[in-house]
Amino acid sequence: MMRSFKKLVSNSRFYVLALSLLASLFVLAYFRVKFPSDQLYYIRTEQLFGLIAVILLYLAILITPLSKLMPKAVVSKQLLFARRGIGVAAAYFATLHVLISIQGQLGGLNGALLLPTRYKVSFGLGAVALVVLLSMAATSFDKAMQFMTFSRWKRLHRLVYPAMVLILIHIWLIGTHIEYATIRYTTYAALTLLILLESLRITANVRKKRQLERRVYIAITLGLCSVGVVSLLCLPVLAQDYHSEHSMEETTADHGVMKSMVMQP
Repeated sequence: MMRSFKKLVSNSRFYVLALSLLASLFVLAYFRVKFPSDQLYYIRTEQLFGLIAVILLYLAILITPLSKLMPKAVVSKQLLFARRGIGVAAAYFATLHVLISIQGQLGGLNGALLLPTRYKVSFGLGAVALVVLLSMAATSFDKAMQFMTFSRWKRLHRLVYPAMVLILIHIWLIGTHIEYATIRYTTYAALTLLILLESLRITANVRKKRQLERRVYIAITLGLCSVGVVSLLCLPVLAQDYHSEHSMEETTADHGVMKSMVMQP
């Protein structure tokens, strides 16, 4: 019994999950006091839980290239071990985000069916990403890895990258705060850093298997990084977010009203 307790106390994943549970309870209690209005309470908790989920998922992904490229002193064994716990915490907050959004804001799945098409697409992408995160959380334990075999487990957990892409599109389509320049540029900077580190990690793995000249190594790294960054910057062109579209519609309507007033005798 004492040995199990000591093992639990020294487990960094335990602290990540315990702090996540306590943080979610604190947010629910604090926001309930701060926002008497039910609708505003649901909106703020849903937004914050979604933000925390994205940050945790980003950190879980970021730890992988850092552990491969940085000295061991920078990425400690405890942080590397805690990576799975961080991923489980991201799935936990993402689940809270979805439940509050559907049950609190929309009043159930029937309310979601009445939303505009853009919202339905965004919700669908978010739902697919949530399924991936929950699947990864359910198989984040050592026994699950042994049952699945490491190769299958690794293939499943690599789905975190397309899941992250779906989440970014989900946020872009209907995100409220993404229209602010500061948040948008901060997001671009963080994702660019991740793309750079992942490009370096992939190229380093290729270099281990095949003898590459330094210039070839640099060219491949720059190529991968360029493709990732350009794809990121093309997102606003490929898909316009809901709020910007409606702002344009309102601006066009205002111009039409002003033009009609000017033309009146």
